[in-house]
Amino acid sequence: MRSNQLRRGVAGRIGRRVGSVVAIAMVAVTASLARSTPAWAECSSVPSTDAYGAAGPLGPIGFVGDSTGIGMIELGGIVGQLQAAGWGPIRASAICGGHTFGADQFSALTTVAGWRRTGFDPPVWILGLGSNDVGFCQDRSAECRTDLEGLLAAIGGDREIVWENISHGRPTWQAAWNQALGESAATHPLMQLADWASVVDANPALTAPDKVHAADAAAYRLRAKIAVDAAARWRQSNAVAATAPTPAAVGAPAAFAPLAVPRRAAPGGARLGARGTLSVDLSGVVSAGATAAAVNLTVDGAAGPGYLTAWGCDGPAPTVSSLNYPARSPRAAHALVTLSSGRFCVTSLVAADVVIDVFGSYGPPGTLRYNPSPPVRLLDTRTAGAGALVPARTVTEVVVPPVGGVAAAAAALNLTAVDATGPGFVAAYPCGSAVPPVSALNVDTAAPRANLVQVSTAGGKVCLYNLTAMHLVVDLAGSYAATGLRYQAATPMRLVDSRVGTGGWLGATAAFQPVTLPVVPGAAAVTLTAAVTAPSGAGYLTAYACGGAAPTASNLNYVDGETVANGVLAGAGTCAVTKGRAQVVIDLTGWWVA
Repeated sequence: MRSNQLRRGVAGRIGRRVGSVVAIAMVAVTASLARSTPAWAECSSVPSTDAYGAAGPLGPIGFVGDSTGIGMIELGGIVGQLQAAGWGPIRASAICGGHTFGADQFSALTTVAGWRRTGFDPPVWILGLGSNDVGFCQDRSAECRTDLEGLLAAIGGDREIVWENISHGRPTWQAAWNQALGESAATHPLMQLADWASVVDANPALTAPDKVHAADAAAYRLRAKIAVDAAARWRQSNAVAATAPTPAAVGAPAAFAPLAVPRRAAPGGARLGARGTLSVDLSGVVSAGATAAAVNLTVDGAAGPGYLTAWGCDGPAPTVSSLNYPARSPRAAHALVTLSSGRFCVTSLVAADVVIDVFGSYGPPGTLRYNPSPPVRLLDTRTAGAGALVPARTVTEVVVPPVGGVAAAAAALNLTAVDATGPGFVAAYPCGSAVPPVSALNVDTAAPRANLVQVSTAGGKVCLYNLTAMHLVVDLAGSYAATGLRYQAATPMRLVDSRVGTGGWLGATAAFQPVTLPVVPGAAAVTLTAAVTAPSGAGYLTAYACGGAAPTASNLNYVDGETVANGVLAGAGTCAVTKGRAQVVIDLTGWWVA
């Protein structure tokens, strides 16, 4: 859909608005008007708008501007330029007298709130504001920054911002505003500047006599292009100097002791309150001296969207997530949790019911060692045989490849359910045993859901029981045998966060853009919680060895805009890619040594 409020006599209207804004600014200076009586009260209350509703590969983007923004929309074709660059859907809105503060129709805060009421809240924003704000903050840079920081806060710290600086007939005002923009950009990792002022300094003829507005349509096209080119940085994650902190080991490296049959822990039965802490005692399940446990964390009936953090109870909860969940619907994630005297702790952002299933532990009497594998697809019922759904209450055998010619004693598998016909679960257990009263994966819709599981085998076979009809996809992450790697438990820490640059990557990843994980010294493999947030469309994440092609396998699946996490076991030198544009967050929970 496209709509333009102003189509006839555009150049003339822009010219008249140029004079209007200059007069308005002068009134603001001479009369020292209070903000309760804005100087632009005579301006039109109808913004110039343009929109393009089709989705693009780079995802949604919004543009908010003042009278210079009207020129960028109507003469500069900023919407068409964004569309050609791959953005979409797009909304653009600009109004004579537009500014950053207040609650009137000229305030960008009003535009932001109005768009959100209609469901448009893009991950990337282009802002063309400041020419009217300087009528109030003038050459007081700190006051200018207060105004623009208020708008940044309203848009949100997790949004990517392009803010175009200004030219102005009063050099000290221009310098104060652009200084404030530069200071904010230096402290907001997801904000960058579009440098119109430098272009004008090199070619003053690009501006009208007021030095605020562009001189003609060609100049407006250039001004729009500068903003669109700056937004190109947000097409992909960018390498930055920031690194992750040094991980801290807990205890000595240990071998794996899988349970003969997975079992449910008894955390206490009480609903976990918002930001409350639950201490989970596994002393009756794992042996004394175990440094970590392989568990499945499930949240159900959450009061709202949030996340669960699991750690070894040694101090406050770290800044990591072990599981992300929506409101009400169940979600599960496998985790290797560090133990302290047989206990670990969990905390939830919002009130929720928590279920914990135990699959094994690391430490005495463990004898099995881990053998990481490149992701290998072992089962895909969508392509096997007739491709029919696996009927409800069916047991499916999965054969795990042998290790050194010997049947694997246990396996790390990534399970994915697709096209489930209703709410349900999948249980994983060694074939030949009864179906245990535990879940390895929970489903609530037909959307793909994935979860890691580590489980004993029987003669190299793992059985899957699905409560409701669905397709099953199984990818091998690794196997356990008498030889291989031992697990080093650790204090959980954030390894990569593309939203803020942690771990050396800043900005949402592009489709299939490799993000290299920081190397853990001495690690032959790593144990992670990988999360995707704010994706543009449905897709999946795959962790694989850097330098090679991404395999046909997935570690987690997500739908448009969803935040999803899952446990990942990966070799050293790991990269991660997502099918579509998304922010990537990866936490380290431990690593493996020879």
